[in-house]
Amino acid sequence: MQFKKEYANLTDSEKCRILKQYKLEIKYATKLKNTPNPERASLYKILYDDFYKKLPDNPIKLKTRNKNYVNERTQRQIKFLSPFLKQYTNFIEIGSGDFSLTISLSPYVNYIMGIDVSDENISDEWIIPKNVEIYIASDSTSMPNKNHFFHIAYSNQLLEHFHPEDLDIHLSNVYNLLKNKGIYVFQTPHKFFGPHDVSKFFHNEAVGFHLKEYSNLELYLVLNKAGFRRIKLLTGIKGHRIYLPIQLSIIVELFLSIFPYSLKKYLSLLTIFRKFINGHVIATK
Repeated sequence: MQFKKEYANLTDSEKCRILKQYKLEIKYATKLKNTPNPERASLYKILYDDFYKKLPDNPIKLKTRNKNYVNERTQRQIKFLSPFLKQYTNFIEIGSGDFSLTISLSPYVNYIMGIDVSDENISDEWIIPKNVEIYIASDSTSMPNKNHFFHIAYSNQLLEHFHPEDLDIHLSNVYNLLKNKGIYVFQTPHKFFGPHDVSKFFHNEAVGFHLKEYSNLELYLVLNKAGFRRIKLLTGIKGHRIYLPIQLSIIVELFLSIFPYSLKKYLSLLTIFRKFINGHVIATK
């Protein structure tokens, strides 16, 4: 383990918390990686619940306690999703976390379900509207028995937490949940900018709870395998939405991939390249 500049810039108390978080994530991530299915599927819930209990001051927990942060994040997500929503829309959010978005979207859709493996981040203050259903999954890949029911599936910062083998299961399950021409809208950290978990303080690749971070080429291959046929990258410039064929993003990635880690990361963060490879994936059934 090396200490990167990101770690050196922390305060002493932050360094102490980050080291504790790092050790926990490495321990649990290693266990997830080395445990075969079907045992692994139920292990996610156990380990995440234990993680939140052992590290109550983790960044996710602290953010969910900040009402201003939760409200700003939720309103930003609603603004992004609103062009996709109709009053007849059946919507499912996967990896809902504190379920703030699930509940806040209820006035915009016909029916909405939020799914997560942990209920540790749900606020006691939430009042659940009639068209909202909260689903606490027993394992990482379980889905409700609602095949061909949803118009839109949505996740944010979720796919990187799956074991690669479980991602195949997840995408197949989402595909089955969607109606014909339904869409899966998601964002996951791009590997060229990473790592994005606690690993960023010590490593050049994710080794914590981000079991794998992806390029758009890798996402295209697993989505295609699950049955999705039309796959685009939604990015934007100066407030304007731009839908790119994901193949264009892949071409840019192949160019960037010839460079060593530091230079690749630097180039990838430049606007001219970042706008071509970073954004929300829109996969149509």
